[in-house]
Amino acid sequence: MKKLAYILLFSLSALAVACNENKVITTLPAPEIIVENGGVYSTKQGIAITLQPRVESSEEALFSWYREGVKVGSEPSYTLCEEEAGSYYVMLRVENASGKDEEEFRVEVLELRPPKISFLTKNGVIEAVVGVATRIVPQVSAGDEAKYEWWLND
Repeated sequence: MKKLAYILLFSLSALAVACNENKVITTLPAPEIIVENGGVYSTKQGIAITLQPRVESSEEALFSWYREGVKVGSEPSYTLCEEEAGSYYVMLRVENASGKDEEEFRVEVLELRPPKISFLTKNGVIEAVVGVATRIVPQVSAGDEAKYEWWLND
């Protein structure tokens, strides 16, 4: 009886292999969104930020970006630019035939303030000696995205 069972098992195995000759059956894994920074990003008012998380198993996947339940994009990346300071939430859904993954991102849009420049000096005076190089190093707060220019005797 055992011999008959082994022969039957061997025959079924051989039949399964013969039916799949030169064909590879693969299952596409479900996509997985890899989140960095805990899904929290920041920018300043009026300055665009592009969200483009890494997605594993994104072959044949559909991308959908949502804001407040409304679909706003279908590409692997989404660019957000807001004029008002505040917290904005964007949800990404990636799906293929094997499943889906969803992640929510928070973008903190910070107030765009003018830069404030100060110098570390004695009594508010920068002293220089003729013929000797003087290094002037400003302390700049809120200077993100700022452009710097220097003038002498103007």
